[in-house]
Amino acid sequence: MNLKFLSIKRPLLLFILLLIPGTAFTQDYSRPLLHLNWLITDPINLVANTNGAYIYWNAGIIGTGYLASLPDDFTRDFIQENWNSDGWMSFYEFADSFGEEYPIYLSAGLYSLGTAYGNTKLQDAAFTSIQSRFYVKNLTRMYKQVAGRTRPNSTDDNRDFSFFSGEESFPSGHTSGAFAVMSPWFFYYPRWYTALLFAAPIATGIARIGQDKHWTSDVLAGAALGTCTGYYLTKLHQSQDHNNMVVIPVIGTNNVGIQFSLQL
Repeated sequence: MNLKFLSIKRPLLLFILLLIPGTAFTQDYSRPLLHLNWLITDPINLVANTNGAYIYWNAGIIGTGYLASLPDDFTRDFIQENWNSDGWMSFYEFADSFGEEYPIYLSAGLYSLGTAYGNTKLQDAAFTSIQSRFYVKNLTRMYKQVAGRTRPNSTDDNRDFSFFSGEESFPSGHTSGAFAVMSPWFFYYPRWYTALLFAAPIATGIARIGQDKHWTSDVLAGAALGTCTGYYLTKLHQSQDHNNMVVIPVIGTNNVGIQFSLQL
């Protein structure tokens, strides 16, 4: 089955495989079960426990895409005219990888390390990083389908939005994914050196413009979407009572299931 929403199956499989040694070592499955609960319930909690702020931010980010396209031509011309050497092209190819699956492998490895040594904060940060990437990947795909913006390598018109046309320029998926993976690490560990992690997604955004695959406003919207998601997920997970909905595994003699509890 080759469905788009299953396109992250490899990093999720790696995440599961890396989880097994840690849980086997500690014999403590409470944190992974909590994280399963987060994965299932946070789409509701992102709305219910932020007073709608996450939805408003999403609407603002996407809604201002058209206005943000005003400087697109200037930044595109500047980067492609001044940063177009062979060295820059090699840099673009390298920076592109931060927007793909590779950073998830690092988060998965750190999750396994945190599980093995009982470091719950490290576990939470790593899981939030992976979860943020998962959510943003699907949100970005939905927004791309709606906006229907043509990529700059196919048109010179930076206002070429044609809703549901199948074009997929806005917002930048590589950029949103890179910021979604990196931002929770800064919000869990707010230090100057963790702020340096943002250099990777910034480089990804520049690479997408330099390769003429995205407009500047695509990249800015992707950066805002990824950072916003990482921020709100972190705040949810750091709160003591953020769950309006709780998922409880139920194992009986002849059955296995999941019980949902919703606080109204």
